[in-house]
Amino acid sequence: MLYQISSYAEAVLGMSFEEAANLTIIYNGIGVPARIVSGLLADRYVGVINTHIPFVIVNAILTYCWIGVSNVSGFYILVCFYGLASAAFQSLFPTIIAALTTDMRKTGTRLGMAFSIISFAGLTGAPLGGALVQADNGVYVGAQVWAGSIMLLAAGFIVASRIAKYGSALRVKC
Repeated sequence: MLYQISSYAEAVLGMSFEEAANLTIIYNGIGVPARIVSGLLADRYVGVINTHIPFVIVNAILTYCWIGVSNVSGFYILVCFYGLASAAFQSLFPTIIAALTTDMRKTGTRLGMAFSIISFAGLTGAPLGGALVQADNGVYVGAQVWAGSIMLLAAGFIVASRIAKYGSALRVKC
């Protein structure tokens, strides 16, 4: 969503370039407290994986909710909530690698491997989203459904890794 915020605001909602750029700033700025709070929640109460999973699911839901946004005020609200949720899950990702690693000497290697895989998503996500929008004559629904579906798939993989490592008991701090 980050890459499409400004273009959606301009192309679909008719916002000026300055207003659309401000949405990206709001998206990034509003996430600062979420990065701190999610880390504290994970560390003190439920564990990093248990904290990460709901935020990824909320991100997917908010991406699907984006389909129904058709006015500027609704988009500001969506961007604020999405900025909070995405900052929370992005800040927790590296700690998940550590939580899933039993031998801490391998943590750096595993982080490098994980970020190498994620780099492909970073490199292809924005062009793919743009291609989906362009293929649908400027309609963003295909890109929105794709992004939400990929987020749900990611949540499924995170749940599967949690179950594989710690079991299916809900009260396990992990």
